Amino acid sequence: MDSGSSVVAHIFDSLRSASLNAVPVVKISHGNDYLNEIKSIVSVDNKGVAIRVKMHHLMNPALDGDVQKLVAYLDLSYPNVDLVIDLEVPQSFEPYAAFAKAISSAIKRISRITDFRSFSVAGTSLNLSEIRKPGGEPTRHEWLLYQQLLKELSGIRKPVFGDYTIETPEFISQDMRLLNPAGKIVYTTKKTWLVPKGSSFRDNREQMVAHCKTIIESGHYAGKDYSAGDKRIYDTFNDIEGTGNQGTWKEVGVSHHITLVVDQLSKFHAP
Repeated sequence: MDSGSSVVAHIFDSLRSASLNAVPVVKISHGNDYLNEIKSIVSVDNKGVAIRVKMHHLMNPALDGDVQKLVAYLDLSYPNVDLVIDLEVPQSFEPYAAFAKAISSAIKRISRITDFRSFSVAGTSLNLSEIRKPGGEPTRHEWLLYQQLLKELSGIRKPVFGDYTIETPEFISQDMRLLNPAGKIVYTTKKTWLVPKGSSFRDNREQMVAHCKTIIESGHYAGKDYSAGDKRIYDTFNDIEGTGNQGTWKEVGVSHHITLVVDQLSKFHAP
């Protein structure tokens, strides 16, 4: 940065100035320069750290030793560390039982899995580029895998569920002003995403009314009081609100998704 500080130090200085709480994230593969920056941040904020383990690290027999070395290098104890197993976008989640067994076998090699402050498994199977007009209904494989994974880890430690809402882990390194994406709504259901999709959003914003109609009449619609996103779908269909912009419909999908997933998890884990 212009001040001479590193990017990560600048970010956490800004977060502190805004009185925002944040936990830094490290990977097994981070070098000492980055880890020293994180070590300094941790010593100031005293909020611990999250270790993000990707698939290739998870399957490495040396993972447990690497985690122990990383925790020691940062001068932390395990109760101050969040462990995140990030599957990102696997080539295939199926068969669920076999994939869950492979993941759980690797997790069982982590000797102090019960000592971490939190333990999460995250991933996504959503690939919007594969959905063509007029839309589709892809399966939420990560949710179905999670249920199988709980069986495999029974008696060891129950992982927290994580996903990428209606996004993917990859960052599109393009000028968004030059892109002309289709109008669509990504509406999460119990086991799928319902995705009505049309033509260019910029050239036909009114198509969003029809997409809202598709969702409302699909049998999956949760009702206008379910989330802010659901209310916007209702309001646009009933001409109470306009057709918004691309950001509007991203917010709609994320709002509904988070509400539904929290609802699912609360019921799934209920005694």
